[in-house]
Amino acid sequence: MCERYSWIEKDGEAIFLTAYDVFDTKRGRELQKYTTCPSDWYGHGAIREYYGLVGGSERECDDFTTPTNFPPELVAAIKAGRMWGFGITESMLSMLTDAARELHAKAIAPAFEIYRQYKYPKAHRDCFQLGLAAHDAYAQVRDRSFAELFADPKNRIEAWR
Repeated sequence: MCERYSWIEKDGEAIFLTAYDVFDTKRGRELQKYTTCPSDWYGHGAIREYYGLVGGSERECDDFTTPTNFPPELVAAIKAGRMWGFGITESMLSMLTDAARELHAKAIAPAFEIYRQYKYPKAHRDCFQLGLAAHDAYAQVRDRSFAELFADPKNRIEAWR
């Protein structure tokens, strides 16, 4: 599994997949069938498959404390909201101001509480299925809250404005 976000550097260009590429194109829908695990939809193998790419240097990073950890074209895509849809990691919260992180925590608390009740389900199949559904609902709330806050530059730390 690759980190968020992954890219391949080739001929002076950073090549990566956006949420649009994966979710809103015919090739992206085919890619989802090829890479059945959602955490692989933004990885190097997916990038190569989508673009028919051979060669290049594989890069990845999950340290969002500064945009200098990423190529400029990927930073632009992140700031434009073109990367939302792959899920939010804890390290991505470092892009938000303290006040925005507090708003995010309040927004996701109810969904997380429901998820927490099912996080460690008993062996009963229905409990397991409820746990998966609760996690999916929590993840949607978490990701939407982050994306909405990040969309407003005043909610970002200075480096990400």
